[in-house]
Amino acid sequence: MTVPIKSHISPPSIFVLRWIGYGLLIFALLDLLTILYPPDFLNPRWELQTIGALVERVPVPLIGFGLVFMSDPDRRPLLERLAIQGLSLLTAILAIAYFLMVPLGIVDTVRINKQLNQETAKQIETQLEQLKPFEERIQTAAGGEVVGLARANQNVLGPLEGYRERGIELADTEALRAEMLARVKVIHENVEREADIARARKYRQLIENSVKWNIGALIGSALFTMIFRGTVGVRRAKK
Repeated sequence: MTVPIKSHISPPSIFVLRWIGYGLLIFALLDLLTILYPPDFLNPRWELQTIGALVERVPVPLIGFGLVFMSDPDRRPLLERLAIQGLSLLTAILAIAYFLMVPLGIVDTVRINKQLNQETAKQIETQLEQLKPFEERIQTAAGGEVVGLARANQNVLGPLEGYRERGIELADTEALRAEMLARVKVIHENVEREADIARARKYRQLIENSVKWNIGALIGSALFTMIFRGTVGVRRAKK
């Protein structure tokens, strides 16, 4: 006859695991202080990054609470019973806090996206403003100055050989001027396109992080709620 083997954890092992749990909660507290300092409330970027940091580190306090609440609370010293009753109530506070991170994260995402659009528009405007005097100089330059501008700005407009390859002689001032202005227009389009590509990349990363962190906050809130509801006996333990 086969005798079933019962899996169990001996009391000394539970004692060790409980203290590991307390240690993990202390580490979580130190992480929390590091994340929140220095505070920069009302800054949507800081708020969203803080939410992300808290969500990504939530497994540590969850494991810590799980280990701390192992075993019968009535068998613990009085001070420890009072401590774990406070920790049980703390899980309810954390559940609410993580739940409230979701609407805050959504609002911050919208605000950051608005900032990205403003920054992109400002960047394009600044770069185009820098090109404007150069464009005006090409338009107003006398015949001989046009060739000089073409020679002096080959790093921007391209080498002189490129004009000849397009059938434009340097002596033909007006054709050269028109080609230079056309190249400046291409630079304008490139500035706008590159800025839009950069903005789209930042927007995609913002949405990916926001979705991941908001879902993580919901999961964290649900798990803290489960711990709170599962530790009713801890809160009712003898004092």
